[in-house]
Amino acid sequence: MPFCFPATSKLFVHNNGLSTINKNAVLSDSMTFEKAYCLYRLNRTQESFAVLSKENNPEAKHKELKAQVLYRMERFVECLELYKDLIKNTQDDYEAERETNLSAVVASLSLEGTKTSLPMSRDDSYELSYNESIRLLGEGKNAEAEAQLCKAETLCRKSLEEEIEDELALIR
Repeated sequence: MPFCFPATSKLFVHNNGLSTINKNAVLSDSMTFEKAYCLYRLNRTQESFAVLSKENNPEAKHKELKAQVLYRMERFVECLELYKDLIKNTQDDYEAERETNLSAVVASLSLEGTKTSLPMSRDDSYELSYNESIRLLGEGKNAEAEAQLCKAETLCRKSLEEEIEDELALIR
């Protein structure tokens, strides 16, 4: 049986990681992503943002984390621009997750009254369908939002059913 860390253990890990990084000036300067990530996981969002903002040559991972920080800070317009940049300039295995996160930003902007329509290359995940339903709600399109929620539910059931079958196959 796999071992799971309780939530308190995860906090302990992030606190220890942050403490180790902060004790050594060389580590503190060279491990900005790790430091910012620990701060983010400890809900020290402003501090995480400050660390990421000082990074002179941010890699994709820095930008990705900064987008998450901006989302948590509800700075959706900046977050949107960062995700658009990431999607345009980064090619890796995380494109689907970025599209999902981008759709969540668009949905949040919609709830604030800002219409932002971005063409999605796909809508085959329950996360994307759910985020689209939230965007539609923000625009007052309740019937369309309800239909999209039904689609999200169907996709979620199918996705989780497949995951369960995959896990059961290992057990069998």
